Amino acid sequence: MVDEITAFDTDSLLESSIGNLQGIILAIVAYYKEKGIDTKEFTFFVGEKFAPGWEVAKEWSIDEVARRLALNYASMGAVDVKITGEFDAREIHFKDWPNQSYLDGFKIKRSEVNDIFFLFTDVNRGYT
Repeated sequence: MVDEITAFDTDSLLESSIGNLQGIILAIVAYYKEKGIDTKEFTFFVGEKFAPGWEVAKEWSIDEVARRLALNYASMGAVDVKITGEFDAREIHFKDWPNQSYLDGFKIKRSEVNDIFFLFTDVNRGYT
């Protein structure tokens, strides 16, 4: 029997976390696709549950809200995350999310995952 505590470095934990999160999200999308259920139903449900946690964001500047949302995308594995916009609007752009190898593994097209971004609809209601 091995009786030791295993420690992992931060980079390994981050890489594994990103992969696990993408896998869970794509498994949900694949399940809904296979069952013929619109993924927006799930996404709106999750967004409704997350929205109360973003109440504090009503006190933030538009730039801070955009930065926090961009951080969410980056923490899910999006690359080249960029915030654009002027005046009272911001857009967040990114590439390669989800990872193509995960999409291939779940037999999902990138466009079939786009509904996941409706997650922020309820969060956004406080700003429009």
